[in-house]
Amino acid sequence: MNFNLSSLSFFIAAGFVVFGVLLFVGGFLSKHSLTVIAGLVIFILCGLQAYWSFNGITNAFAQYLVMGSVALFFVTNGNK
Repeated sequence: MNFNLSSLSFFIAAGFVVFGVLLFVGGFLSKHSLTVIAGLVIFILCGLQAYWSFNGITNAFAQYLVMGSVALFFVTNGNK
């Protein structure tokens, strides 16, 4: 398996992985700033992916919509 480093989808997937790990780590910290920032980036990435993959209501669109709503939850609530 080769990584296509010139593809935009590779960088978006890498962003999901990096900021997902930061969201997980931020949940264990006392301050909620890392959780909010990581959730915001994941929310933006999900919005972009949902917009680009929209071809009616499909499984991929619904997946990005649900993941984006969970990210929005972490943006609004932080570490409560």
